[in-house]
Amino acid sequence: MAEEIKQEELQQVLEQNEVVIVDAWAPWCLPCKMMGKVLEEYQTDRPEYKIVKINVDENDKFAREYGILAIPTILIFKKGKLVGRIIGFKDKEDLDREIQQVLENEGEK
Repeated sequence: MAEEIKQEELQQVLEQNEVVIVDAWAPWCLPCKMMGKVLEEYQTDRPEYKIVKINVDENDKFAREYGILAIPTILIFKKGKLVGRIIGFKDKEDLDREIQQVLENEGEK
């Protein structure tokens, strides 16, 4: 299961991991709950990525800072830098394809 963190802990997580996937969610959001299950399966397939969850209701500064206007939103960080975002529910295959595309495009820069 993805670890739930507070916005104050994000920087440390980013410094300790090359690729971090952040699930911006809220407990009342049904698509967020569905996305959480997908991310649990995804973590099994991609153990090299650190996956964390941040509750936007409890961490509104985080939501404002990263311009999160809809949830679920997945933020993709590489080497501490935000390199992509995915908005809305995705199944595991679509999620992996989109994440890989973001990371490959980042490698080309």
